[in-house]
This record gives sequence, C-alpha cells and structure tokens, in this order.
Amino acid sequence: MHQDSSGGIVARDMKSRGSNGTRRLWMVEKPFWTSRRWAKRLWQLTVRIWRGLFNFLNRDVSSVIILCAYALGVALFLFFWQSSRDWLGMTRPIDVILLTISITWLLMLVVWSHESVREKALRWVPALLSFPLWFTPLLALLVALALSTVALLAVSLVITPFGFLAMIAGVAYSWWRKRHGIILRCTRGECLKGQFRDVELRYNCPGGCGATYAYLMPSHLGFRYHDCTCGARLPALMSLRRQKMDNGKTLESTLKKECPRGHVWGIGTEGLPSYFVALVGGGRVGKTTYMTMVVQNLLDGQVSSGLKATFESSEDEEQQKARWRQLSKGNKLPSTQVGVPQAAVLRLRARDVGNTRLYLYDAAGEEYRKVTREADREFVFFQDLTGVILLVDPLSLPNLKSQATVEIGPQLNDFEPSATPLREVLASLRSNVTRFLRFGHSGRSDIPVAVVIGKADAPTINARVGPEAIRQAAVERGSPSSTHPDVESELCHAALLEWGADKEITTLLEHDFRRIRYFSCSPQGRVTDGSGRPFTPDRVMPPLLWLLGIEK
Repeated sequence: MHQDSSGGIVARDMKSRGSNGTRRLWMVEKPFWTSRRWAKRLWQLTVRIWRGLFNFLNRDVSSVIILCAYALGVALFLFFWQSSRDWLGMTRPIDVILLTISITWLLMLVVWSHESVREKALRWVPALLSFPLWFTPLLALLVALALSTVALLAVSLVITPFGFLAMIAGVAYSWWRKRHGIILRCTRGECLKGQFRDVELRYNCPGGCGATYAYLMPSHLGFRYHDCTCGARLPALMSLRRQKMDNGKTLESTLKKECPRGHVWGIGTEGLPSYFVALVGGGRVGKTTYMTMVVQNLLDGQVSSGLKATFESSEDEEQQKARWRQLSKGNKLPSTQVGVPQAAVLRLRARDVGNTRLYLYDAAGEEYRKVTREADREFVFFQDLTGVILLVDPLSLPNLKSQATVEIGPQLNDFEPSATPLREVLASLRSNVTRFLRFGHSGRSDIPVAVVIGKADAPTINARVGPEAIRQAAVERGSPSSTHPDVESELCHAALLEWGADKEITTLLEHDFRRIRYFSCSPQGRVTDGSGRPFTPDRVMPPLLWLLGIEK
C-alpha cells in the first residue's frame, strides 16, 4: 500500500504541473520590447536611406558632389580671407552661396573643355543649374541621418542594460509565480491557450462598439486611461478599475472580459495561487452531488479549519443554487452532460492564509471510458492538475456486489451501482496524466490522489468503513483520535482489496501514483426515497482539505 501521511498540495508540488514555458513579467518587459521594436524599425529605415543614397550617388554623381565641395571650400576660403581686406566686397552669407555657384560653373567649364568627360558633364548640367535647390536639402538630410544614427546608437546603449535587468526581473518573478502556483487558466476545459498572463486578458469596450483591448496597462496609449475609437475610456491602472462605485461594485467586476482565445472570463484578474482538482469516476458514482455538497459546505463556512469560499463567476453561483435547491428537496441530480467540462472557480479564504483559487472539474463519467487519444480535447485541463478526487462506487466491485445482493436484496437498485468498471476509469486517468504531465524521478506521478469510497450510507459499506467502524479500529490499535485519518485510510484500502479491486489498486493506481490517501463518505447521507427531506452529506470535506494541505 502506498500512502502519504505528510499532507496535501504544497509549494514543491507545483513543479509537477504541466509547464508551458517560462512566463515573463510583461508589466516590466513590454515597455522595453516596445522601445526595442521601434528602435529596430528606425534603424532599418536609416540603413535603407543611407543605402539608397549610396546607390544613387554613383561614381559620376560623386564626382560632381566632390567638385561642388571643392567650389564651396574655395568660396569659404575667399570669404574669410577677404574679410580683412574687403577687396571682394563679400559681407553676407548669401555672397558665399553666389560665389560657390560661380566657382562651380567655372570648374564645370574646365570639365566641359575636356573631351573625355564632356558627354558625362552634359548629363549633369540641369543638376548644376538647380544646385541651390537640391544641395541644401541634401546636406540637411545627410546631417539629420548622421545625428539620428548617433542617437540610435546612444539609445541602444542605454536601453540594453535596462532591458537586460528587466528580463532578469521577469524570469525571477515568473519563477516565483510558478513556485507559488500562481496561475491563470481559462475556465473552459477545451481552451487550447490554457495558461496565460493576467495582462493578456481582453477587455470589451464599455461603449458597446465590440472592440476588445488586451494589455490594459499604462503605456504610450495613456497612463491612466486608454481611449477607444468610439469615445469610451478604459482605465489603464488596476487601482482605478478596483475602486468601488456608488453601487458598491468595482469597475473591474462590471467590465466584460475574455480569455486570449475569446472565451468569456467571469472571474477575477488577480494572480493568486491556484489549485486544479479533477473529480474522477465512472457514471452514477455521485461526482456532481459530491461536488455540490463540498461547495455548499465551503460557502456556508461549515469547515472546522475556518475555510470559506465565494464564487468568482455569477454563472457558477447560479448553477450551484439550482443544484442545491434540488438536493434540499431530496431530489437526485441529473447526470453530467457528456463533453468538455467547464471549471467551477471558487476563491478560498482561510485563517492566516492568503486568498487562493480553486478550480473544480467535473467531467462526465462516460468520458473516463476513453483511453485513446480521442479524449485529448476533453482533458486538456490536466496540464495544470494539482490533485485528483477519485470517487469509487464499491457496489460496482464484484465481491461486494454479490455480498450486497444477499444482504440488501431489492434495495440494491436504489443505490444505482455504477456501470463503468473501475479498471477503465483508472486506465483513463493514467493515460491522461501520462499525456499531459510528467512523472517524477521515482517513475510515478507526484499528483496527490484522494481515493473516496462513496455511497457509504449503504449498510454493507457503512459496517465496513463507516464512522463507527473507523473508531472501533482506532481503539483496537490503541490509536488516539488524532490518528483517525491514518486508520481510515488503511481501513478503506483493505476494504477495496477485499471487495475485488486488488488488481486495479496495485497495478494501475499505486504503481503510477506516489501520494495516495483513502477516504469514505456519503454525499447524500441516504438513498432517494421520495420523502422530500433534504440530503445531509457525511464526511465529504476531508478529501478536499487533504488535497489543499489544510488537514492531514
């Protein structure tokens, strides 16, 4: 038997999650990369202009420019030399330009007289005549290009060290977020984007024009607000979006948001440590009822550790209320629809512990009969899995089913035994964990698995793993009450082996998972009898609390 007595999900378990690469801190890096991108574009433009000029200024044009430069040099020499003698009468800058043009014409006449260059000189007579018009802009362009080149080099030298520091800070912060399990993931199980950064959330324009904006943060678009083309304004500062309005709500909670792939995002945007728990089991094992009872206990604060929860999505809250109304009337819940599950997201608050998020995935039992790769889309959420609650219907096990048929008789059908073999469920679990996660150095997965024996209200099961049986076993072993969880785990493990699940437990579960603990519970507390009395769950919280590391 393989058990773990150390507890639930802690920081070191975060290493076992599926990784999509290092997630950088874009709040720090984006200004650097934006500046770098524009600097690169300007640099490419500068190089293109210089290259174009050199391609245009071939050897013939260069000869003319050198000729003009000689003329300008002679004119400047004559201008400064005559200032003390005043024999030429040049006292204004325009005189230098006129003298330069005159000397250039004289030099061109010399060139004209040379037979070998006469044909080339004829080609550039129009350019020489318009010399005052094109030489000054050309000189200004050359000066501007030279200054921009120097400026770009200086900016590059200044940005590079800051960008390097920003990259180091981003990698360090990304490592810290991963170490503490701070993850944002779309609640839609089929979302292939999976994890994403909080600044990648897309905000719908409050003006109703249909535009969406990602990277809503102080930038060149605005430090406090970003203006939409329709005239609406979106606060760029998170502090502005979290200020309470007159109705007590924050603007952040009223703005419509989407994940990077366009799925509706109804939960908060804060980066919080997150736990991703999958409820695994075959059809009619009671996963949905179990999840509803657990969530209701969290909402009502009926947890000894002081753990309380609130929904982050109004849609999830409405669905929970609808399920709870049915259970309060003593009605069974309908089976989960086949398809990709959507996570129910809760914000957890515990004493002396900061806020955390809990993602609960309840896939239909029929999905766990798919062992091949056809189920890739349905189990993409396994990439971030941090815990598994494996619900087992002991009445579907061969040995107990024959025993219960004798002891319970016709009432066995009231408990609706699951038709999905445990072997198929475990094979599917192992296949998806292998596909989306990595096994540890021991060759087994570090994902903790809480194996929960359900329907413990059945007399045969209750007599074997019920509260009284657990207390009696603890007394016989001389164990204090604080070790009852260990006694319960050993008792439930032995019962499963006795009821005919020995091959499934030893060859499929304990062979591939290192951290396992066994529990028993009754999500309904009794069978459905049509009396209208509300169901009262029994011992549904310990498996989840163990996964969260709150209770041992």
